[in-house]
Amino acid sequence: ALVSRSESLSELGGAVPFQSAYVLHDAAETEDGEDHQGSGAEIGLHAKIYVYQIGNRTHIALGSANATSAALIAEKNIEILAELAGPASRVGSVSRLFNVDADDGLGQYLVRWNQDDIHEIDTAKQAMQRLLEDARTAILAAGLVLTCRKDGEGWVLDLAGVENVALGETATAEAWPVTVGSERAVDLLPLASGQSVMLPVQALSSLTSLVAFRVKIGSESISFTLNLPVSGMPEERERAILRSVVNNREGFLRYLLLLLAGLGDGADVGTVARAFNSSSSNQLASTFDDMPLLEELVRAFSREPKRLRKVQRLIDDITKDCEADKILPAGFLSLWQVFNEAMKHHDH
Repeated sequence: ALVSRSESLSELGGAVPFQSAYVLHDAAETEDGEDHQGSGAEIGLHAKIYVYQIGNRTHIALGSANATSAALIAEKNIEILAELAGPASRVGSVSRLFNVDADDGLGQYLVRWNQDDIHEIDTAKQAMQRLLEDARTAILAAGLVLTCRKDGEGWVLDLAGVENVALGETATAEAWPVTVGSERAVDLLPLASGQSVMLPVQALSSLTSLVAFRVKIGSESISFTLNLPVSGMPEERERAILRSVVNNREGFLRYLLLLLAGLGDGADVGTVARAFNSSSSNQLASTFDDMPLLEELVRAFSREPKRLRKVQRLIDDITKDCEADKILPAGFLSLWQVFNEAMKHHDH
C-alpha cells in the first residue's frame, strides 16, 4: 500500500505500482482545510515512513531514505532511519494498521484514492523542479572537496570542485556547514568558474564535513546535505568536540551513561536524559544522587570491559585540565582507580 497526496498520485497518471493507494481523510486535514505552511525547521522536511511485517513482528521505520535503490539497496546515500519493532499482537499487523474499516491504526485516517479524482498538474512548477534536479545533479557531479585551514581565532573550510558547477542560467545555490545554520549561507556562484568558496568562519568544535546546500529557481527550492571529503582537519578537533559536550559535571555524567548504556537492567538512561531537560535543578540533583553509578561500572566491567577503556580515555583527557574538579563528581577518581587497577589484572 502507498499513502500519499492525491495530487502526487495524479502525477503518476494512474500507474501506481502498489496493490492499494490511500490519501488522508478530509477530516484529518487542518481546521481551515488549507495546506499547512511550514516555517523554520519544518521547511524541507524529508521524512518517509515504512511499515512492514516479518513473521509475527511489525516494524515501523521513520527517516530520510527514499524508496530507491540508491537509498535502500546500493547504499550510495547516507541516510538516517529510526526503527521501532514489536509483536504484531500488540503493535498491530500491517493488514490491521491499514484497514480503513478498523477503529484503530492508520486506516481510520485514510480513504482509498480515486483515480478519477484527477488534479490539474502545474506544468510550470514541474518544469522548475526538473531544472532544480539538474542543478543538484551538477553539484553532485562536480566532485566537491573541502580544505580546512586556520583563520585568525577561528577555522574555515574552503569548498572547491574538481569540475565547474554548471547550475544553468536561472538557478542560484548557496551552502553552509550544518553546524552553523542557514543564516550564514554563502553563494556558490564562484564554483561555476572553477574558483573556491570560503565557508563561514567557525569554532574548532563545530568543524564538520557535512555541508548543507540550497538551490533556488524562482519560488521553488530544494535543500540537501553532502558528506564531503575534507583535508587538513586538525587533530585536536575531536577533543574540542568532546569538551564542548563534557564541560561540566552534568555533561560528564550524561556522557558516561551513554558509554555504559545498553548492558542490561541498568539505570534508566531515558529518565536521566529527561532530567537534563528539566528546568528543576532539584530534580537533576536528585536523579544523580539516586543513580547507581558503581553498579553501572561493575556491570560494564563484567559484561563488556572494553567500554571502560573509552571511559579511561575520557578521564585522561579531563584530568589534563586544571578544572577537572568542576567536571568530575566528588570522589569519582578514587572510585575509578579501583576499576583501573582491576582492568590491568584483567588484561594480563
